[in-house]
Amino acid sequence: MFAIGEARSKVRCSKLSIPKEYNLRRFGRKIYGVWIGDKILYLSDEVKVLELKSRKNSLVFEIKVDVGSRIRLPERFNKSEAKIRGCLSIIEIQFD
Repeated sequence: MFAIGEARSKVRCSKLSIPKEYNLRRFGRKIYGVWIGDKILYLSDEVKVLELKSRKNSLVFEIKVDVGSRIRLPERFNKSEAKIRGCLSIIEIQFD
């Protein structure tokens, strides 16, 4: 479902560019996210996977992905580095 691998990206104007290899913009696919702590964001198109990852302690929410495979983030992450790691069903984004 998602690509496997690692990438680094920088947050600009409260938006993070996700590499196109992760295929976030497929027609009809909804992407969901969950925050674990303050600096780790998990993305997936399966709600159950995110609920298991968060141990049902966090709220799962829908992520809007724009044309350039960018996602909007809170203002506090502006100009920070992000390490993006993909697995088969989940993407982990860790902020520095």
